[in-house]
Amino acid sequence: MPVVTYTLLRLALFAVATAGIWWAGMHSWLAPVAGLVIGWLLSYVLLGKQREKAAAYVQARSEKHPDRALTHTEQDAELEDAIDEAARRDVDPS
Repeated sequence: MPVVTYTLLRLALFAVATAGIWWAGMHSWLAPVAGLVIGWLLSYVLLGKQREKAAAYVQARSEKHPDRALTHTEQDAELEDAIDEAARRDVDPS
């Protein structure tokens, strides 16, 4: 599963960054915080392909369930489409 792979890789980057900071001499509660920021930056740069695969997996899985409730964005899009279609019918003389 791509989501699990992506999550484990991000956790590994966090652990390596935190261990590196700790090894470099920052023995304080700020080491994990700095490791979190560095791990996030590294994952953003290094794990683009895995992030895309995980996002595609989640999207495909959510689209398999037609009985799911519509999101607010989808409800807004349907409402805008209905308003646009009604306006086109009112303007179109044919």
